[in-house]
Amino acid sequence: MNRYIYILLIVFLQTTLFAAEFEVISFSKDPSDLSALKFPRKDINDENCALIKVRSDITGLMFDTNMGVTGLIEYKDGEYWIYVSPYERIVEIFRSGFAKFVYPIENVVEPATVYVMVIQIKEDEIDTEEYLGDPIVEKTLLKPQACSGTFIDERDGQEYKMVKIGELCWMGDNLNYNSFTSYCYKNTSSYCELYGRLYEWRSINDICPKGWHVPNKDDWEKLIYEISEGSIDNGNVLSNDTTGILFQHAGFKFPRTRFAKIEKQGYFWSRSEFNRYDSWAIKFDKKILKIDNLDKDYGFSVRCVRDN
Repeated sequence: MNRYIYILLIVFLQTTLFAAEFEVISFSKDPSDLSALKFPRKDINDENCALIKVRSDITGLMFDTNMGVTGLIEYKDGEYWIYVSPYERIVEIFRSGFAKFVYPIENVVEPATVYVMVIQIKEDEIDTEEYLGDPIVEKTLLKPQACSGTFIDERDGQEYKMVKIGELCWMGDNLNYNSFTSYCYKNTSSYCELYGRLYEWRSINDICPKGWHVPNKDDWEKLIYEISEGSIDNGNVLSNDTTGILFQHAGFKFPRTRFAKIEKQGYFWSRSEFNRYDSWAIKFDKKILKIDNLDKDYGFSVRCVRDN
C-alpha cells in the first residue's frame, strides 16, 4: 500500500475513533495577521515556521505534529500559539484524561503564515427517552480565603506576600518565575532576587501561579484609586510601602538586549490589549504615575491577582 495513503488511513481511523472528545469547528489562514513575521521561529531545518493560533476555552491542551512543535506552546487570552514546520499535514490535540484527536490539514501550511483553528469538546447526544433530568448536586459552602501572610508558588517553591486592596487579593512582590521570554535585569540573577523578572507581554497570560492571574486595566485603576484616595497622578502612591504592597522601581528591558531605569522607574503589565502591538501598562516613578499603552515587546514587571 502507498505509504502516504497508509498514513491518511491511520489519521482517518484515529479521527473517527476519537472525535467524541474534541472537534475542530474551523481551520483557516489569516493573511492579515503578521504575528508569524513579528515573532518568528525556525524549525529543525532552519525554515520559518507557520503559527497556528488555536482558539478554545479548554485548558490544559497539548499539541503535536508529524515534525513536532517548535519551542514552548504559549497560551494567551484564550489562544494557544503553536509553531509548526511548513508543509505540515496533521495536528494532534490531547490532554490528560482524554483520548488523542488527530486533525488532518487539507492543505499544507505555509512558512511564516498565521492559521486560526477553533476547537471545542464535542458533547455526546442525550437519549431523551432515558434522560430523567439533572442529577441532584450537593452544594458546599466555601469559606472565603484569607488574603494575608504568604503563599508558596508550587512550581518553583518561591514565596510571595499576599495583600488585600479593596475587593482584590494582590501579590505583594514582583513575580520571579523563570519562563519563556522573561529576563533578569542586565541578565544578572541578583537583580531577579531583589526585583523579580521582566516579562514580554506575549508570555504573561499563563505566567501566574495556579489560582492567580495578571490584572487587567480596570484592576490596576481600582488599586490606584484605593491606595491614593482617588488621585492617579502621583507616583509616590506606588513607591511608598503604606499598604504592604510596595512596588519597586525595577526598570525595564527594551525590545532588544538593552535594559534601563533600575531604581528610577517601574513598569507593570496589564493583560488588557490596546491593539495588536501595544498593551496597557503601569508606568511610575517618584513623581509621575500613568496608565499608558506600550509596545508588547518591552520587558516589564508582573504582579498577580488571586482568582475569585
